Amino acid sequence: MALTSFSTRDLARLMAVALSLSALIGCTPTFNWREVRAADGQLRVLFPCKPSSETRVSAVEGMKLRITLQACTAGGATFALSVADVGDASLADGALTAWARAQAGNLGAAPQPLTKLLVAGLPPSATAWRQQWSGRMPDGKAVMQQVASFASGPQVFQATVLGPPEDPQAVETFFASLDMAAPTPAVTHVEAPARPKHP
Repeated sequence: MALTSFSTRDLARLMAVALSLSALIGCTPTFNWREVRAADGQLRVLFPCKPSSETRVSAVEGMKLRITLQACTAGGATFALSVADVGDASLADGALTAWARAQAGNLGAAPQPLTKLLVAGLPPSATAWRQQWSGRMPDGKAVMQQVASFASGPQVFQATVLGPPEDPQAVETFFASLDMAAPTPAVTHVEAPARPKHP
């Protein structure tokens, strides 16, 4: 299955933008964790910085899919979450495998063996795994990428950390925070005040 999605070059571009913004902001905590919602509020995750969001149409075996990427840079690494809907739950496993293969290929690397990933709100039998690989950025710089991939029905998710952060525990915090069980925040409707009647 061929998957054209956000590439490592896209993450590198977002990293450069985030670093420029952090330089303008000045002194801030290296990891400033905050809750972020994705997939229409179905997924909760903790980001160590305020992510920017970008959506584009990508192709999976001729199917046009909308893939939404949220990403930001903190502590020398880029933290990202990509979400897509493949339309059919039976296609999810193949899409995740192709997605990881494409990401590794962008770095001139090969995906390493899978390790089991537990995501809150998903059954233990759900498709969910972690991988990592080392390769090189387009500019030749050596880099490591760690990936958490999982599916819920026809929706596929890929959380990535590009580059080793200053604190390795940040990777574990990011991946461990993935939560499909968190209730979606309720939307409160406030009625507009009635307009005064004029005689």
